[in-house]
Amino acid sequence: MIPAGILMQESRQGISQVKRMLERRRYRGARGYWKIHMIRIKEISSCDFSEYDKIPMLVHIRTEYRAEKIANGLGGILLKEVEVPYRIKNLGKFCIASKLQEEFDISKWSFNIAYKDNNPVAGYILALQEPKLIHQKDIAILWDLRVKDDERQQGIGAELVLELRKKALSFGINQIRIECQNNNVIACKFYEKMGAELISIRENAYWYEKECEEKIELMWNIDLNK
Repeated sequence: MIPAGILMQESRQGISQVKRMLERRRYRGARGYWKIHMIRIKEISSCDFSEYDKIPMLVHIRTEYRAEKIANGLGGILLKEVEVPYRIKNLGKFCIASKLQEEFDISKWSFNIAYKDNNPVAGYILALQEPKLIHQKDIAILWDLRVKDDERQQGIGAELVLELRKKALSFGINQIRIECQNNNVIACKFYEKMGAELISIRENAYWYEKECEEKIELMWNIDLNK
């Protein structure tokens, strides 16, 4: 339960926007639109990491963003969405909850699974107070957010964002950073709808990973004070 004092300080506009969207979807299910199913979100311990890792994290890539520099960058950067050959990318192999403790101090991180009919269908990981990642204590990182393929387009991802916003505020967090790649267009559009703002575009960010070396890092931010 979130303390009343924290709720008074949270981003009313951002939270209300997500709530309104969820309410619209609740009542359109009968006509074939998105419909929210009852889910239960549970914070888990390391004993449940293997269950988290079993939730697929697949990206269906049909388009990607290309960065076009105006006046060699002085006039800004235009992100243009272009079609690419269809493929599926498994991001789950880059985020294995059971192995994170080998590299980071996860003692203050928040790991969560969303259950529907007692089956794990989605989850998120909120990285908190990890100096290897970020030095400001009032900034958290949404390390991972995943929803099973057959459970998407039902508002579950939006419910997770609503939940993690409240949880972040309870920890005294003011901003949430979210990293995406330019070929994860669906995620970029989702976070923009959730109130996130694109704050940086970094080319060659993944030079150390052969599979991703040509990809662009797109960093998003959710300001919980707006």
